[in-house]
Amino acid sequence: MYLIESKALRTWLYRRNTNNGGKEGAEIVGKEVAETVVKQELKQAGTEAVETIAKEESSKLWKVGLHEELRGTEVGLESHHIGQKKWMIDNIPGYDVMKAPAMLVPKIGHTTRGARGIVSRNTTGIANLRDLIARDIREMRRVYPNVPNEPLQKIIQMNKEMYPSFFKK
Repeated sequence: MYLIESKALRTWLYRRNTNNGGKEGAEIVGKEVAETVVKQELKQAGTEAVETIAKEESSKLWKVGLHEELRGTEVGLESHHIGQKKWMIDNIPGYDVMKAPAMLVPKIGHTTRGARGIVSRNTTGIANLRDLIARDIREMRRVYPNVPNEPLQKIIQMNKEMYPSFFKK
């Protein structure tokens, strides 16, 4: 048996698994169903998982704040640093990973490969913080095409307020 942690994936599985014996949420599925999800339909599951999470009123999807406040707040979502943590550590004196700007994103696309891959961690060719933030926003739009503009604008502003000297032209 396999435990499915993401509520959105459980919902997706429940809708497709007519032989689950009526088990609400399909939290535990057999090997055959799990392999089907992983091998045949993960791309569709990733897209539907994001849409399902977004429709839940209690969801904190796309919430912007400090990493320490966001991490671990909702199952299936992860705190994603924007700007990329490694570059920031190497280039911003006094950078604190826990007090850094972040956004809650679905695990699929962040640490688990989804239909559009995962957000890039490559920092080759990034010359300054403006370039890094722009790249991170492009990556968010590539991996999560339905991300609203408002949280992206909020995370940009948060970075500008926290690191103003790095945004001077």
